[in-house]
Amino acid sequence: MPRLSIPERYRVGLAALAALPDEEFGELLRLVEEGASADTAEALAVQFKEKSPSLNHTDLPEIIDAVESIQGVQHYAHVSPQTFASDLSSGLLEDDPKVAERIDAQTLEERVSKLVKAKPINLIKEKISELQSEVERGYCKARILTDVRAAFSDDPSALPTAMTVLHTLRIRYHGDTQRHKEFFVSMDDDDLAALKKEIERAQKKKKALEELLARANCRRFE
Repeated sequence: MPRLSIPERYRVGLAALAALPDEEFGELLRLVEEGASADTAEALAVQFKEKSPSLNHTDLPEIIDAVESIQGVQHYAHVSPQTFASDLSSGLLEDDPKVAERIDAQTLEERVSKLVKAKPINLIKEKISELQSEVERGYCKARILTDVRAAFSDDPSALPTAMTVLHTLRIRYHGDTQRHKEFFVSMDDDDLAALKKEIERAQKKKKALEELLARANCRRFE
């Protein structure tokens, strides 16, 4: 398995995980093993503290966020929990030497190995965010540019004898790189009216689906 590079978002949580007193880590592992599900890491941290008052670490949401992430990565890594834990520990210590100075690598490896073998933490909003981002192109913003185009005679110095109004729809989107991309589509008044109808139709379909989800007692996230 290639060396793991640890996103900065998860480094605080992993460092806090390694620094937990043994008793608190034991409680954390027990609660995860029981099955942990909530909308967010913050909500799950509240649940954990209610079930185990001794688990009161201030970085508990960050720990939960990191654990949920590494469980998902290990699931698709096709390596043993022990190998994964060793690779993750090495990657963290190389990426952030300041973290390396205040944690014990062996403790981190042992705890990561146990947690990735435990029941997966279920953070519903995280899963929804993943589903929303798994698209080829993501809409960023749009703008309609309206201008006049004149028809000139053979003599370009003479005043134009006719003109038309043209709309240009500019759509910006997120592609497969960090930079925004965009494309332009020319439109007339009929095209604008047709686009408006399609938008209104989509809004009506969304409302109908929301009513269906409500009857099925299925929560909807934006």
